Amino acid sequence: MKPIIAANWKMNLALEDARELSSGIESVAQINSDIEVIIAPPSCFLTEVGSRLNGAALSAQTISEFESGAYTGEVSAKMIKSCNAKFTLLGHSERRHVFFETNQMIKEKLEQCKRYQITPILCVGETLEERNAGQLKTVIANQLDVVAQYDEIFYIAYEPVWAIGTGETATPEMADKAHQFIKNIIGEGIPILYGGSVNSGNIDGLLTMPNIDGALVGGASLKLDEFTKMIEIAAQIERVSNEKV
Repeated sequence: MKPIIAANWKMNLALEDARELSSGIESVAQINSDIEVIIAPPSCFLTEVGSRLNGAALSAQTISEFESGAYTGEVSAKMIKSCNAKFTLLGHSERRHVFFETNQMIKEKLEQCKRYQITPILCVGETLEERNAGQLKTVIANQLDVVAQYDEIFYIAYEPVWAIGTGETATPEMADKAHQFIKNIIGEGIPILYGGSVNSGNIDGLLTMPNIDGALVGGASLKLDEFTKMIEIAAQIERVSNEKV
């Protein structure tokens, strides 16, 4: 399995910034073809960013649970498919906690992914209060319930809420333990990414853990030098791994 480095730009950048950043990432992605690179720009930039990608793949940040209709401001799976997006994030903690996205809504979004052959990247993770209360496994198991009957390809991103955009990150051992728990539920062969203040200084330690298949990068993905350095680090880890086989 290739290491996966995914960029979530969230609600950032202007169009010219998106053009420049995506072109720079694409150049590095083509050189490092042993890494699966995914870029999730704001929806209004999907077509423009996608037109610059070949070595990297395009992702939406979310989709509507509805296929079409009078849902002002929403973006459908059909729309992102027509922009050549192959992936979409689903259930990101900001969608759950800021926009009150529920498991039922995510299940309906998964049906849209299935209908339009979009690969979902399901985000799961606990708050600091839930972790401190010993509820990590209960919370994650509940969030993973949405894919219990999902029979298409999907990815998982484990993002402890307390580590997103805070500068804090789970230790590699903490993250790997959570990934192992997720793997015990969903089985082998499904990529599990770690997200939560990932940067070039900590990605090496994370990707060398046995159950961490890649990274979902937020703020650091907005800086070309930083993000491309992360891709290059991941590529080196893979080459070393291949040499040992």
